[in-house]
Amino acid sequence: MTITELTFIKKDMLVIGCDIGSETHYFRAVDSKGIELGKKAVSFPNNEEGFKGFKDWAVELSARNGKTQIVLGLEPTGHYWFTIARWMINNGITVVQVNPYAVKFFISHLTSTSSILKFSSFPAISCNLYYALLKF
Repeated sequence: MTITELTFIKKDMLVIGCDIGSETHYFRAVDSKGIELGKKAVSFPNNEEGFKGFKDWAVELSARNGKTQIVLGLEPTGHYWFTIARWMINNGITVVQVNPYAVKFFISHLTSTSSILKFSSFPAISCNLYYALLKF
């Protein structure tokens, strides 16, 4: 398989991958080319205060990088994603679900075919949700 085009990702989008946890969520952000913005994983607690903090962080990061849209990709494993997805949608953030098997495939594919790309750290997995949004 080779990447041929992006499905719906546009240049003005900030794409954020979220690694869902029962108490803490980890986020990483990339632009439309998959270039990481922010340079580190950010965590927020799984509560309304954490969701507000995430939104403030995302809005500030998107403004700093000239992005006008925010897309949050979630790996819908377990039930912990329900609350954050509902809150984000109700507060103007586009939420997409990413198949966990697609994420696992892309991580496996990228790490086995490139000596440069290494995605072994736990928070780094969230950044790779971006790749699961690609069209083949």
